[in-house]
Parts: sequence; C-alpha cells; structure tokens
Amino acid sequence: MGMYCDLMAVDQDNLLRLLVEPESVGAILDDDSRPSVDLQKSWHGLHYLLNGSGIGGEPPLDFLLVGGEPIGEDDSGIRLLRPDDVRRLAEALDAIDDARLWGRFDPGAMVEEGIYPNIWDEPAADLREEYTGYFRDLKAFLHQASDDGMAVVITIA
Repeated sequence: MGMYCDLMAVDQDNLLRLLVEPESVGAILDDDSRPSVDLQKSWHGLHYLLNGSGIGGEPPLDFLLVGGEPIGEDDSGIRLLRPDDVRRLAEALDAIDDARLWGRFDPGAMVEEGIYPNIWDEPAADLREEYTGYFRDLKAFLHQASDDGMAVVITIA
C-alpha cells in the first residue's frame, strides 16, 4: 500500500456544491466520468522537482502539498483549487519543460529529505522517463481544466 495522488476537474455546478456542502466531496470524487489525472506515488517527487524542496516551495508550484483550500474534514487531505488558481498554475507550468524539471533531480538530496517514494537509487534514465511522463500528463490535464474554466480537487491518500 502507499500514498497516491489524484487530481479531478470539477465544473462550476459541483464547485458551488462543494463550497456549500463540503460533505458532498465523496460523492463528487466517486464520479469516474470527470476529467482526472492519477499521479500514483509520484506526487512528492514531482513536488521536489518543481520546488527544490520536500516541504517548501512558492505558490503556485507548491500546489501538490499545500495549494488550494481544504475541503471536507480537516484531516481528509482533500484540497480545492478554484478556476483562477488552476489558470495561474497552468501558466506557471508553461515555463517549465522536461529538462528544467529534471534539472533539479538530486537523488542524494531526495533520499536525505525523505522524498516519497524512496526509489531514488533506481536508474536515473528510468526515473526521468517516469517523472517527466507524469509531469506532461499533469500539465495537459491542468491546461484542459483551465481552458474549460474548471476547478480541481487534489487528493493524497
């Protein structure tokens, strides 16, 4: 078992529903027909590659760990990025290509900081392919959500 990260796009009607009835988040997240991206266990590594730190960072690039506003129970780990936040994030990610993202890869520092999952001794070429693939999927998802004026719900569980 492990900790997985999913991002799901939410239209305006469901955004309003979440804001008025935060307890509806479970029902909204159970709808598999919504656009989404599954980052699997790559979320902490991506956060590190975007921010150069396992816990720090600057908005909007710190979104995987601290971005957005909590939805539901305080300890649920579910957060909401409103449409304007999604747009700003998609624009910020435009400035980052695969080479820039991977330029922060430092397996020794990642082990030292305890970046999840602790796989940083695997071949760098394999890790690069995996993490840049997740990054491209994430960028495409956020651009589509931004273009459609949607909010995004982030879960890490």
